Amino acid sequence: EEESEEEKLLNVGMGCMLLGGVTFVMGLFLMVNYMDDDVRRYTWTVISNTIAIFLAVLFFQGNKDVLSKIFEGFQEKTILLVHLVHCCIYIAALLCIIAITSGAVLAKPDDAEILRQEHWVYFDGKRSTFGTPLTGEEEKKVRAFIRQDKDAKNSTFHDEELDLEIPVKKMKTEYNRRIRMNKCYSMLMAHCSGFAAIAAGGKLQQQTPFNKSPLLATVPIIIIIIFLLAIFQLSQAFRRKVKNDTRASILKEHEENRDKTPRQGLRAKMVDEFVTEAENDILALASSFLLVQVVRFALTGQLPNEEGLEEPVRFQCTVILAIELIAIGAAFLGLSVTLQKFLGGEGEEEEFNIMSSKEPPVQERIVEVVTQSCTMCCAWCLMWGLRWVWMAQGEEGIKGEGKVFGLGVESIGARVLLALALSILSFIIIVKLDSIADNDQDMLKMVTSLVAGISLLVGFTWEHSFDGAVTAVADLSHDHPRTTKFALGLLVVFNLLLPWRRYILKRSLELEQQHKALEEAEKKKKHGAAAHQPHHPQTELLVNTR
Repeated sequence: EEESEEEKLLNVGMGCMLLGGVTFVMGLFLMVNYMDDDVRRYTWTVISNTIAIFLAVLFFQGNKDVLSKIFEGFQEKTILLVHLVHCCIYIAALLCIIAITSGAVLAKPDDAEILRQEHWVYFDGKRSTFGTPLTGEEEKKVRAFIRQDKDAKNSTFHDEELDLEIPVKKMKTEYNRRIRMNKCYSMLMAHCSGFAAIAAGGKLQQQTPFNKSPLLATVPIIIIIIFLLAIFQLSQAFRRKVKNDTRASILKEHEENRDKTPRQGLRAKMVDEFVTEAENDILALASSFLLVQVVRFALTGQLPNEEGLEEPVRFQCTVILAIELIAIGAAFLGLSVTLQKFLGGEGEEEEFNIMSSKEPPVQERIVEVVTQSCTMCCAWCLMWGLRWVWMAQGEEGIKGEGKVFGLGVESIGARVLLALALSILSFIIIVKLDSIADNDQDMLKMVTSLVAGISLLVGFTWEHSFDGAVTAVADLSHDHPRTTKFALGLLVVFNLLLPWRRYILKRSLELEQQHKALEEAEKKKKHGAAAHQPHHPQTELLVNTR
């Protein structure tokens, strides 16, 4: 019995999915076990950031669909206000979650001491107990404990039952757990806030007179940035209050017991670092997307909708046009590299000091946000440019309805193929970037920023694929497709959130900590141990305060 044309296309699509999926998974195994520590670290970072973007978009899209249903038929100004309030809710949730998980608020009286405590943990990556703290009885069998070496950070534990020596490491387990929790939820809330800001800015760009020309379409970008900066003033006041309260507490403790080493303000440090990082991410994400909307408007004469799509296509879609957009993305990348060089020339970053009232230089943060935004612009340009290449294929390509392998660019098969191709290309780029960083250490910050941009690119292409899959399944429910999509999105988010946080994000953070430890070891070796004797700047400032 002969197959129909529809069955043939379905079989081809399923075959491509199977072959591509197996190839991609094996490629991931290759990259996470690559014989270069930096490549492995970049790979885990890309995987972790990709899943974070994917989860945040699914969660945000579900909430946005529900709000769209509730406010259906309302005026455009009301919808714009809803998007702005939506963004504020995520930012407020970000502050609350970081404050609580870090212990800056609602903490127990002995929380600071718990945070500083170090415990021996299993450090054998081949065992299921990797990263698990030893019990009180097991700690007594650690070689460093037996020889009473209190300064040791690495040792072995003798397992009498198996008669094995198991590597162990002394770590601040509670502090590391909170770092992981803060990183997890700050990334998710920052991405959701950025998407809400994009929705508000996109809605504003569609209004008259901003939709009349590319120059006028840049005005909503400025408005959204000003709005976000105004909101961030509140979070800055919150961070300042946490820091001042912690400083006052440390001063009081030191007056009561001057022989005791002063606390370092770990909880205030977590609040300051994660909130600042989240704010930078929100600004860069929103401004980059809206700016690329303007660039595409200038190239085609058609302003994309709030989702970034040209529906319907009202311009001649050609490969030359796509190459122009990709070239503009390369220009953004060049600007990012230049700024990274400038930023790297400022010297080493100052460590967080709870006793210092000095605020970080504003110009450094501006350069950091602009650099991050340019990198993201490059990722957006590459993503939309490759979509235009696909749309320009075939006889119908001039109308933006081109097909490859019989698949339109909005079909799930096309989305998956694009995601696979971009993922493979991204990992090849990572290997090349690592070789650049190995030959020029000044480019390390630039490479890190590019990896974040690659994560955005890979994350959005895969999210676009899964969004199409969720929509296709939700459409089976003819009566409540939006509710079904929202429920499916939440189901996927909660199924992936726990394993991502416990294993993928944890692994990414561990490799980052290992990289920093190696950097510190190299600095000590280069400058000599005498120049890096441990000291406590808090004690010096406390003396000056008295």
